[in-house]
Amino acid sequence: MILDKSIINNSEFKFILNDKYCVFTIKDFLNEKFYNDIEKSFPKFEEYMNEKIHLGEKLVSIPEDDYIFKNFLASSEIHKKLYDYFHSKNFFNFIKKKLYTKFFLSQSSLLKKIKYIRPYKLIDENYTKKFYDIFFSKIKITIKYLYMLSDAYVGPHSDSLRKLCSLIIYFPEKNNSEDKDAGTQFWDSKLRNSSNTRIGEKDLNIFLEKSKKVIKEPFEKNRLVGFIRNDYSWHSVEKLNLPKDYFRKVIIINFIYAN
Repeated sequence: MILDKSIINNSEFKFILNDKYCVFTIKDFLNEKFYNDIEKSFPKFEEYMNEKIHLGEKLVSIPEDDYIFKNFLASSEIHKKLYDYFHSKNFFNFIKKKLYTKFFLSQSSLLKKIKYIRPYKLIDENYTKKFYDIFFSKIKITIKYLYMLSDAYVGPHSDSLRKLCSLIIYFPEKNNSEDKDAGTQFWDSKLRNSSNTRIGEKDLNIFLEKSKKVIKEPFEKNRLVGFIRNDYSWHSVEKLNLPKDYFRKVIIINFIYAN
């Protein structure tokens, strides 16, 4: 497996110690020029965003199956290159090689371990079901662009049961002290969350009685932060305090089970 150095700069995962689930980070993940080109052309979706903000929304997610995303991708060669690479077998095999053992070890129940130890197979929307699918874990890669304004909040949650792992690439606008505290917060909790319950601000004190903050990587340029999903992979974005007209911008790459 050979990585495209025009896209990927650093492939060395730093695994962050955590007893209950796997969190990892990579500094300077993308090629510097490529990252800068992506950053300079990061979509603003102005009309759509203004509409959402007018409605009082402080968090706006643009998934790849949204027509706005598709229209943007058709007009941006550099973001299309990023999109294609993150959906490629090359990138899929890179992540699989780095995390395969940890996918298996991260699960607590025998049934889930069996599911996670099966060979992984990358599929897309054009994939046709085969009779031997039961022997594989079929994985679909999805991408979304996420924007958060000041006062936005994402309560602690563990993500969908169908998620294998998530990769989050940070795109701070200033890369200074105003950004550092906007990273994803990971939690060590005694609570099990198999149904992806999300803790709202009103219930946070109850959650805190059995939970503590353990990991928050700084919100720095070109930093990738990721985790393997299990019933204890509690994570959140704490209420943001950002300057006016400032967005917390990230690209999220999700590996999703299709069976």
